[in-house]
Amino acid sequence: MVDDTEAKRYLVVQTLRMSGMEVLEASTGREALAALARQPDVVVLDVRLPDMTGFEVCRRLKADPSTAALPVLYISTLLQDEELEAHLFEDGADGYIPQPIEPKHLVAQTWALVRMRRAELARQREREEAQAEQARLQRELEQERTLAEQRAAELLATTAAFSHALTPKDVAEALVVHGLKSLDAYAGVVSLVEGEHLQILSHFGYPPQLTLDHNLYPLSQGSPSTEAVRRGRPVEAQASDSFEREWPEFARTVQGSRSRSWLSTPLKEGEQVVGVLGLSFSTARRFTAQERAHLESLGQVCAQALARARLFEEERRAKEEARRREEMEQQFLGMVSHDLRNPLASISLGARTLQRQERPSPEVLLRVAGRIATSADTMGRMVSDLLDFTRGRLGGGIPLERTTNDLVLLCREVIDEFSVTHASSDIRLEGDARCEGTWDGPRMRQVLSNLLSNALRHAREGTPVYVRARRVEGEVELAVTNEGEPIPEELLPVLFEPFRRGSSKFLPSGSLGLGLYIVRQVVEGHGGRVMVGSGEGVTSFTVRMPE
Repeated sequence: MVDDTEAKRYLVVQTLRMSGMEVLEASTGREALAALARQPDVVVLDVRLPDMTGFEVCRRLKADPSTAALPVLYISTLLQDEELEAHLFEDGADGYIPQPIEPKHLVAQTWALVRMRRAELARQREREEAQAEQARLQRELEQERTLAEQRAAELLATTAAFSHALTPKDVAEALVVHGLKSLDAYAGVVSLVEGEHLQILSHFGYPPQLTLDHNLYPLSQGSPSTEAVRRGRPVEAQASDSFEREWPEFARTVQGSRSRSWLSTPLKEGEQVVGVLGLSFSTARRFTAQERAHLESLGQVCAQALARARLFEEERRAKEEARRREEMEQQFLGMVSHDLRNPLASISLGARTLQRQERPSPEVLLRVAGRIATSADTMGRMVSDLLDFTRGRLGGGIPLERTTNDLVLLCREVIDEFSVTHASSDIRLEGDARCEGTWDGPRMRQVLSNLLSNALRHAREGTPVYVRARRVEGEVELAVTNEGEPIPEELLPVLFEPFRRGSSKFLPSGSLGLGLYIVRQVVEGHGGRVMVGSGEGVTSFTVRMPE
C-alpha cells in the first residue's frame, strides 16, 4: 500500500488486513520500488506522492520485465474516475478504486488481483517445470542416444520397429524380436502387469507344450519373470537343482524344453514396473554387466514405446467415442424430430378439425379432445424421458428422494392406473404381504410403468402379464413377465443402452427408446441391478434392490 497520507493509508491497510491479507506500507515512490524485493502480489498505489507520481511508479514497474506482470491498483481522492480510467490504458495499470472508497469494493478488487497474480505465478511455475521436464527428457534422450551408438546396428532396427508400432502388441513383438537377436536367445515373451497377474502380450520360439497361450499368470507363481516384477530389476537363472527348488512350478512348466538359462528384465515407466521381458537360452551362460545394462536400456525404450502406443490407442478410442457420440447426437435429433412429429400432427389435426366445425357434436368433441389429450400425454412422456436421459448422462445421475415405501402397494397403484389406460389387458400381481424398503416412490413407479408398458407391448394377445414383488435373500425383487416372441439375441447386450429400439418388431410406439435405460439408471441409483431373461416364449425383467 503506497500513500503519503497516513490516515488514508492506515484506513486502507487495516481494511485489507482484516480481510486476511499481509500488507507492506510505503509513503513514497522510492520506498515502494524498494519494497518490491519482498515480492508482493498486488500494489495499491496512490497517484499523488511526494517524490514522484503514482503514474510514474506504475510505468517503471511495467517497463521492468521482472515486475511487468505485477498488478497495480490506482487509488486517489483528488482525481476523477475518468482521469484514472484514462491512465489505466496509458500506464498499463490493472484497475482503480473509485471514490469514496467502499471497503467491500476495495477488498473484492484487491483479492481478485491477488488471485490473478497467483494464478499467473502458478502458470509461470508450470512453464518452468515443463521446461525443466523437457530438459530432463532431452537429457535422457541424449543418454539413450549414447547407448544406441554402442549397439547401433542392433538398436537401429528396434527403434525403427518401435516407431512403427501403433499398439502395445506391436511394441511387444518388436521387443521380442530384438531381445532375441541382441543376446542370441532362442525364445522370448513380453508380459504386462495387470493387477496381481502377468498378461502375456507376445511370445516367440516356445513349443506348444509350454502352454504359453494361457493369457494370465498369477504374480504369486514363482518364476524369473514374476521375481523381476517384484524386485524391479533383472533376474537371471540357470538350470540346476537349486533352480528346481526355488521355482518348482516354473521348473515343471519348462521341463522337456531346451531352455538352460533365463534372463527376465522389468519394463519400467519411472519407478513403476509395467511389464517384463523374459528370454530363454538353450545354453547355460552368465550375463555380463554390459548385457544386463543393454537389456535394461532396451526395456526403458520399450516402456516408453508402450506408453506412446497406449496414448495412441486412447486417442483412437477417444476419436471413435467422439464419432459415436456425434452419430448418436444425429440419431437423437432425427429420432426426436420424427417421434414428436406424429403426436404433434395429431394435436394439430384435432385442433383444426374443431376449428372447422361451428357446432361440433358432443361425440366429435369428446373423440377429438381425447385424441389431443392422448397425443399430449405421449409428447409429455417423451419430454420426461429426455429430461431423465439428460440428468443420467450429464447431471451425475437421476436424482432420488428416498422415503419408506411398500413395493406391493406401489405395484397395485401402477396396475390400477394401467387397468384404466389398458382396459383389455390382463395384469396379475403376485407378492408377499409387505415388501417395505427405503426408495424413491415416484421413481419406482416409473420403473414398473416402463417395464409394464414394455411387457404389454410385446405380450402375446390374450395372455396375461405377471408382476411379482417379494423378498429374496435379504433383497427385494420386482419381476415383470410376459409370454410372446423372445427378444433377439443380438439385442440383449445393448438392451439397456439409450435409443436402442431394436428391430421393427420391437419398435415402441410413442417412445424414444429410453425407457429401459431409465429403468437401469433408477435401479442402479438405488444400489440395485436389473436383469433380463428371454427364451422359450417367455420374457422376464427382474429388478433386485436392497431394502
